[in-house]
Amino acid sequence: MSQTIYNEVMDASQAWIEAFNKGNIEQCINTYTETATMRVNPVGEFNNKAKIAEFWQTFSLKHPAELTYRNIQLRILSPTHVILSADWQMNIASGFITKELWVKDHSGKWLLAEDDFSVLAQHDAIPTNHSSRTALLIIDMQQDYFPNGKMPLSDIEVAAENTRTLLTHFRSAQQPIIHVQHIFKHMDAPFFQPNSEGKEIHPSLAPQSNEIVITKHKANSTLATTLEQYLIEKGISQLIIVGAMAHMCIDAITRSLSDKGYQCTIINDACAAPSLDLKQTKINAEDNKALIMYALQFAYGDVYTTTEWLAQHQR
Repeated sequence: MSQTIYNEVMDASQAWIEAFNKGNIEQCINTYTETATMRVNPVGEFNNKAKIAEFWQTFSLKHPAELTYRNIQLRILSPTHVILSADWQMNIASGFITKELWVKDHSGKWLLAEDDFSVLAQHDAIPTNHSSRTALLIIDMQQDYFPNGKMPLSDIEVAAENTRTLLTHFRSAQQPIIHVQHIFKHMDAPFFQPNSEGKEIHPSLAPQSNEIVITKHKANSTLATTLEQYLIEKGISQLIIVGAMAHMCIDAITRSLSDKGYQCTIINDACAAPSLDLKQTKINAEDNKALIMYALQFAYGDVYTTTEWLAQHQR
C-alpha cells in the first residue's frame, strides 16, 4: 500500500514538473486545491488558489524552464496525505522545497494543499552549453597521501598531475571548482589529524581565493557539510570528481550525489587508491581502483581518463 501511495505522489509531482517545463502554467495551477496556501521565501505568502495563480502567471513571464527536483523525500502521513521535500533547480533560479503537502481528493486525484519553498539563488543567464552548471570536485588531495605523509598512495603523484591539468582547464573556463578537505576530529586518527601538516591540501593543488574549500570529518563529503547547500546556490548539476581515496571517499561521494540526482563523472587517472591487505586476500592499488571504477560506471556515473574527458570539452 505504501509503495502504491509513493508511486502515485511521485507521478503527480512529475506531471506538475513536466507541465511547468512545457509552459502549461494553467495545468500547474489546477493542481492546487481551492484553499491551498503557498509560502515563497523571501517573496511572501499566498492564501488561496486565485492568489497562487497570480503568482505563477506573473512568474511565467520570466520564461522559467528546465525545472528539476533532486534529493526528493516523501513522508506518508496517511493514505490521503503525503509530504514531499526536495532541492530544486531551473534555468533562472534554485532553492529547496521545505514542504509540499499532497492530498488525495474523493476522485482519487492528488492535489497540492500546501506549498512551501525557498529561493536560494537567482541565475540571470546560464549559457546554453550549461558550462557554469558543471563543477570540478577535488576530494582530499592532502599531504598525508603524498610521499613522506602518514598514508602515502602509490599513484597519488600521477593523480595530482592530472588533477592539475583539470584545474587549469576549469580555471581557464571560469567554471566552479570545489576543494574538499578531510580533517579527523581526534589526534589519534591514522592521518589527517587536526593541527597537522598532513591535513593540508597539497601545495601543487592549492585553492585560489575564489575557490571554495569544504571541510568534512567523514568519508561522505555531503555528510554534515555545506557541500549540497553550495551546489544548490550555484545551480550546479554536474560534477567532475577527482581525488582520493578511490575505494572510499570517491566511492562515497559519487554514490551519494548520484542518488540525489546529480550527474557524476569520475576521472579515473586523476584518482588514487591504496593497495589492500584483507586477511588472506591482497589487492594492489591498480586493481583496487579498477574494481571501484567498474562499479561506479555500472550504476552511478561515467568514467573517463583526463585525456578522454578534455577531448570532449576543449573549447
